[in-house]
Amino acid sequence: MPKIVIAAGVAAACLVLAPGAALAASPSSSPSTTTPSGAPKSRIVLPLSLPALATLAVIQFLWTWNDFLWPLVTIYKESAFTLQLGLMSFQGSHVNDTNLLMAGNVMSMLPMLILFIAAQRYFVRGIATQGLKG
Repeated sequence: MPKIVIAAGVAAACLVLAPGAALAASPSSSPSTTTPSGAPKSRIVLPLSLPALATLAVIQFLWTWNDFLWPLVTIYKESAFTLQLGLMSFQGSHVNDTNLLMAGNVMSMLPMLILFIAAQRYFVRGIATQGLKG
């Protein structure tokens, strides 16, 4: 189990490095990024980068949630299997429990759907403000 945590931590490093690219794309000479009367720049830049951060968070969650190969290689005990590995146990070489497999797939999709619905307003805001650069 610690191997999965290490892999998720290394993958989460992308969440630290990737926003730098989004922030570097914002022009520093723009009036919206200046600091009027000594206000912290994070109060101005952070709201502008929320769409990029929300996108990265959703992609990271999807990547970690749907990971199959790394847990398959590193987990040996069946009691520690992730949900994706547990769904694999419904498929055999001669018998498939299709109804249980499909029910498990729907249940495994629910957290991703909830996260997407929660972050959808940031996606729309990012798309809407993309055309306002002048």
